Amino acid sequence: MRCQGSQGYLKNAARIAISTFFFAVAATLSGNGAFAAPVPKDADIQEYRDSVSSKYDPDVVSHEGDSGMTLSFGLGLGQARPTQSGGTGGIAFQAGIEPGYTSQTGRFSRIEASAEFFFGRAGYTLSPDDGDEKVSLPIKFGMLAKFGLGSAGGNGAYSTWKFGLGPVFASYSGEQNNGDTIASTGTLVGLAGMVGYTWTFDFTKHFAFNVGAELRHIEFDVSPAERTESGTKTTVKVNRVASINIPQLIIGPRIKF
Repeated sequence: MRCQGSQGYLKNAARIAISTFFFAVAATLSGNGAFAAPVPKDADIQEYRDSVSSKYDPDVVSHEGDSGMTLSFGLGLGQARPTQSGGTGGIAFQAGIEPGYTSQTGRFSRIEASAEFFFGRAGYTLSPDDGDEKVSLPIKFGMLAKFGLGSAGGNGAYSTWKFGLGPVFASYSGEQNNGDTIASTGTLVGLAGMVGYTWTFDFTKHFAFNVGAELRHIEFDVSPAERTESGTKTTVKVNRVASINIPQLIIGPRIKF
């Protein structure tokens, strides 16, 4: 009986020893990676971390498509108001194109640089002290170098403050109450400046629409001018300065390249 009990004890001890051996071998191989899932290399881990960071870190958010060349078309309608006291405002309108470049500088900010080419017409009336004239000022051509600072205003919309300065070419024609007229003898060269606020609404990746308001100032020295009295034309030196402020609304489409 003692012999059989000893044999059973030895068998159990052998089984435990064998199981322990194989368990130790398996644990060792697992620790060495023989049966573990492949571990990414350091470069792969860093690339993954960068991709996640670019999606969720506000400082490195990708704004692909928000920067690039643009082409805007604008129609403006407002009131020409002479800076001389006592004058009466009249209707002013303009049309133009504006190629430019927009750069996304952060999650909610952008800068714009553009050049506006425009033409139009402004009408107003001078006070009796300044000649009592109904003035027509056809703007043949103007060009403004413009700079803008913008910020996001919602999904697919942003607003921009714009500032511009440049030359403008026009002619002057004033009709007095007695029928006499005063007109510029040639094309006048003046200066134009503007400040405006524009909302841009993106409809597709390449098409948007602008809606804005601006204040535009235009100034010319009319002298010398040609005066017509009772059908007789004479060239005279007159004290005329065409100086007007034009508050106006601007609308138009915008193409993004």
